[in-house]
Amino acid sequence: MIKVQDNQGFKYMLIFAAFLLLPLMLFLGFWQLDRAKEKTKLIESWGSVEALTILPSKLDLVTGEYRSALFKGHFDIKRYFLLDNRTRAGRPGYEVIGLFNLYQGSGNLLVNLGWVSLGQSRTVMPIVELPNGELDISGRIRHVSKNVTLKDTAINEGWPKVVQQLDPIALSEWVGMPIHAYELKLAEPLIDGLDISWPVLKMQPERHLGYAVQWFAMSFGLICMIVWSLKQIKRESYE
Repeated sequence: MIKVQDNQGFKYMLIFAAFLLLPLMLFLGFWQLDRAKEKTKLIESWGSVEALTILPSKLDLVTGEYRSALFKGHFDIKRYFLLDNRTRAGRPGYEVIGLFNLYQGSGNLLVNLGWVSLGQSRTVMPIVELPNGELDISGRIRHVSKNVTLKDTAINEGWPKVVQQLDPIALSEWVGMPIHAYELKLAEPLIDGLDISWPVLKMQPERHLGYAVQWFAMSFGLICMIVWSLKQIKRESYE
């Protein structure tokens, strides 16, 4: 009799643990569905052909990711950033981030000019000649925010400055000028040798849907186990 009670007590512990685990698994399944929806909207936004001339004073009103945009201004040809740890086809490199001074002194915009290979050594940084004079540029704009898990300091002294993330506040301090918290990825190349074939997503919506199915399948299996265990306990209590 004691052995039966011990066995039932162990099964009750397993059921209790399963009840605690079930909400987490369901949450992860629905979270993956939400991520799939977000990625689908991002792909639709990137594929949109709508163009918009954005006034610098209206930048804060831009919503959504990778909205088509046009800007007028000129580049700071002496200072630019190299965004580190960017790979293409397994090759390490940088993304070249230029400072675009918007028309009529309305601040600076971060313009992603494209990807360049790391080369043979990190001690020799790629030298990029930025275009001079007034320009009209177009591309896809997105809001950028600080990633708290990364360093706030640049890797090197002088220019170009190698950074781990696009933190507009830190970048503004380095250049001594205000920088809008937006990044523009060019639609057309401005500098020979820089790759602007932007990878929109690292993980497609279908992958998130697959993960959601897995979490829901495991949740269903867990529910079946709980029901079966309760039936076993009920049957043993009558024996």
